[in-house]
Amino acid sequence: IAFEAMSWDEARTYSQQVLAQKPDDVTMQAIMAGIAYREAVVAKDTDAIARAATEERRLLAENPGLMTARRVVIADALREGDLEGALKTTDEGLAQKPDDRDLNNTRLVLLERMGRDADLEAHVLAMLGMFPKDEELGQVLVRFYVSRGRIDDAEKTLRSHVDPNSDKADPRLVLLRFLAEVRSTEAIRDELAQVLAQTPLPKDVAANPVPFYILKAQADYMLGDRDKAMADLEGHIKGAEPSVDVDRMKIQLAKLRVGTGNIVGARALVEEVLAHDQNQTEAMKMKAEWLTQEDKTDEAVALLTVRLLPSVPDHRSIHHN
Repeated sequence: IAFEAMSWDEARTYSQQVLAQKPDDVTMQAIMAGIAYREAVVAKDTDAIARAATEERRLLAENPGLMTARRVVIADALREGDLEGALKTTDEGLAQKPDDRDLNNTRLVLLERMGRDADLEAHVLAMLGMFPKDEELGQVLVRFYVSRGRIDDAEKTLRSHVDPNSDKADPRLVLLRFLAEVRSTEAIRDELAQVLAQTPLPKDVAANPVPFYILKAQADYMLGDRDKAMADLEGHIKGAEPSVDVDRMKIQLAKLRVGTGNIVGARALVEEVLAHDQNQTEAMKMKAEWLTQEDKTDEAVALLTVRLLPSVPDHRSIHHN
């Protein structure tokens, strides 16, 4: 544990204690050789590096299941630029422990460096099968597809992670950001229109619909349908009790009103938000900007400074010595 946590001194101490009692313990021998290898690399001592690496290769040849030695052997192959050798040693380890995450990650890196796209894609897909809850792997696959110009495959991958029966909205929001960045504003607008028209709403949207309402309004606004964008947000706000989510929609609507020149209407919304939450960051920024434009710089600074001040304790809780 100490070795894997890179607590080298502790790893050395415990290994030496074990070896004093069991000098043939190969795991402790591998750890000691690993520490020696690291120290030699740091010191740039090529002779010491070679000795430690040779010891690890010997231990691994005699004990193929010794993962500590295997990792050092792989690291040494990488240091020498022997990608084929590193991959061979990695694959031999995976044959014994196919679900070893470090070895799987190492294989990804090696395949990427070697430019073996087909094998890289197959390996990421295999890893997704082994670690289905790992969202980062999905992102790795998407980045791979995008970097190769395979936009349809990237979108298909992101859609596969959207679960309309889950209350987790992040996968759908990631898909929408992808559509906005890689496809077009029309694509995200059409996607949102289709989703928000469903009755009932997909569970992942219904659990937290506000980000989707805001994104839809932004898309409509950017595409020139400003009246609809503002009308939709006004409809969601009308009659709603003050809340964090309602405040977010009011701020977005205020920004859209500013864009159409309706500063009075925007200010009214900002004041409503601040009446509910005087520390709402976006509302404070917008009001401070207006104050600055009116040459009321001191008031703007005072408004923003309030948020930076620590809360002052009730004087009754302060005990004087």
